[in-house]
Amino acid sequence: MKRKWRYIDESNVSASYGLGADEFIMTTCSTPILRLYTYKNYSVLAGRFQDLRAEIDIAKCESIGYDYNRRLTGGGAIIMGEDQLGLCLAAPANYFSWKHVRELYHMLALPVIESLRSFGIDACFRAKNDLEVNGKKIAGLGIHLDALGNFHFHTSLLLDLDIRNMLSVLNIPVQKLDDKRMINSVDQRMTTVRKETGKQITLTELKASIKNSFQLHSQIEWNEIPFSNSEKEGIKKIEEERYMNSDWIFQRSAQEDMDGMSLKKLKPDCLGLTLH
Repeated sequence: MKRKWRYIDESNVSASYGLGADEFIMTTCSTPILRLYTYKNYSVLAGRFQDLRAEIDIAKCESIGYDYNRRLTGGGAIIMGEDQLGLCLAAPANYFSWKHVRELYHMLALPVIESLRSFGIDACFRAKNDLEVNGKKIAGLGIHLDALGNFHFHTSLLLDLDIRNMLSVLNIPVQKLDDKRMINSVDQRMTTVRKETGKQITLTELKASIKNSFQLHSQIEWNEIPFSNSEKEGIKKIEEERYMNSDWIFQRSAQEDMDGMSLKKLKPDCLGLTLH
């Protein structure tokens, strides 16, 4: 008999709920849980070790009604909405056999890579926790382990992306470049599922492919069980304690972030996009 994992499908969630739900399933799971979801348009999320005020234009987000928050996983600031798929795989300690976190990244990213290949996209694992296609980032990866060894694996997969919108809410320290040049610079270093396929792949199609890829790769069957009311109460508690807490959202850390995306000014006439 095949092992069974739980599957949860959600859409249009708030930043605090989306992050709280991921933490909840990590701390309570007895078998792996795959959660595929989207944030409401839009949520801007800083990495665990970033200075959120330095990375995100808080005033702009508040003026246009965008959520913002801080993830448990590392990496750079990202914008998430209906065209950016959030993937969270949570698992209890010792369920998977691995010695180094890098090995765990490779293991869990493989079904995502295989899913992309089913659309004709030849993605590969990048040295610092991204998936790329011909040198362009298509997904960011992150892992958080709790004190008991439980973990959740995050992927932010770009079905599509409005680069101008993304740049408008990130604090880009570039004053002498016009919008067109900034957009072109980022466009040369990032890609999306729709751009690579030349097709209007739907979110439903992408979710189905990822779900099927994990099923085949891990030789499991799915129990599709949405959150119960009691589980939603548990998520709400985590939201209130962490993701609605300004001490968490605006904390500052001296630890250098080494995992995500950063935009930086190189020269007065150059924009550098570092995809870690």
